[in-house]
Amino acid sequence: MAKRVFKIFVAIADIHIGMKNVSAKSIKEQLKKNFIEPIKTMKYLDGIFILGDLLHTIISMNSEYAEVMQWFVDKIYKEAKRRKDCVIIIIKGTISHDNDQLNNIKHYQL
Repeated sequence: MAKRVFKIFVAIADIHIGMKNVSAKSIKEQLKKNFIEPIKTMKYLDGIFILGDLLHTIISMNSEYAEVMQWFVDKIYKEAKRRKDCVIIIIKGTISHDNDQLNNIKHYQL
C-alpha cells in the first residue's frame, strides 16, 4: 500500500458553549452529531484543532455547560488517543469568551 503524502485535520472553532439561549442538552446533542460522530467515522485523521471560543462567557464549573465542555474535550482526546499519531491542539479564544477558563482542561495536555 502506498504511503499517504498528505495530512488530514479537523478544525473546530467558535462553539460558544454557555450561550444562554442554547441549552446545555441541546449543545451536547449538536456537538455529538456534528463533531464527535463524524470524527469517529473518519478513516484517516492526523490532528484535531480547536481554534478558540470553545466557551461563550465565564461559566461555573458546577454548571451543565461546564459538564458539556468537559465531556466534549474528553471525547475529542479519547478519539485522538485511539488513533496513532493524531495530535490535539486547543488555542485560547478571545478574552471576552474563553476568559482563561481553558486552564480547567489543561490536564489533558500531553
